[in-house]
Amino acid sequence: MFKIAKRTSIGALLLMFFPLLFIVTRWHWTPENNYCWLKWMYFLTQTVTPPWGTITTLVFISWFLWSLHYQIKSTFRLLLILIIMLFIGQGIKFFIKLYVKEPRPYVIWLEKNKVISKEAFYKMPRKICNSSVNWNFKEKKIPKWLVIYWKSETHFSFPSGHTIFSSNLVLLAAGLLWPRQYKVSTIALMSWANGVMFSRLMLGMHWPLDLLMSVILSWLIVTIGCWFIQN
Repeated sequence: MFKIAKRTSIGALLLMFFPLLFIVTRWHWTPENNYCWLKWMYFLTQTVTPPWGTITTLVFISWFLWSLHYQIKSTFRLLLILIIMLFIGQGIKFFIKLYVKEPRPYVIWLEKNKVISKEAFYKMPRKICNSSVNWNFKEKKIPKWLVIYWKSETHFSFPSGHTIFSSNLVLLAAGLLWPRQYKVSTIALMSWANGVMFSRLMLGMHWPLDLLMSVILSWLIVTIGCWFIQN
C-alpha cells in the first residue's frame, strides 16, 4: 500500500504543478485573448468530453488490461474496479457541484460585462438561457466556436470532472503500470492530462483551485482503488 501511495502521490504532485503555478502567480483568465492555439485547447478538452471521452475510456482500459496480462477471471475483476472508480469520481463531482455551486469563470465574465448576473444565469434552464441571453460578443473578439461551447457547458465549476477523469487514468498508470516499466506510456498520459487541465483554464471553464482539489480527490480514489486491485 505504501509503495502505491508513494507512486500516486508523486503523480498527483506533478499534476498539481500547473494549478499551483497559476494560483501563486495570481493568473487571471480573460476571453479577449484570442490565442491562435486556443482551438487546439478545445480539441484537447474534447478527448474527455462525451462522446469522445467514451472512446478515450475504452482505449485506456483496453491498453491497461493488456499491459497487466491478467488471467480472464482476474481481468473481469480488474475491469469492474476500474469502471467503479471512474463512476465514483464522476458521481462525487456531480454532488459536490450541486452543493458548492461555484460559477464558471466565463459566467463571472458575463456578469462583469453586464450581460447577465450569475444568479440569474444558473436559475435559467439551458434552453432558455441560450435563447434569452445576448451571446453576441463581436466587439470583444471572442471566437464563435468558444461562445457555442460556453452554451453547452452551463453547469457549475467546482470540481472539474475533466480533471478527475484524466487524473484517474494517469494516477492508475502511475500506481500500477510504472513499476512494470511502462514509463513512456505513463509520461505520455501525464502530458495529456496536464494538457486537458490547461485547456479547462484557457476555455474559461474552471478556476485553478478547481483543478487542484480535483487532483486531490482523484488521488484518494485511485490510491484506494489500486490497493483493491493488488489485493
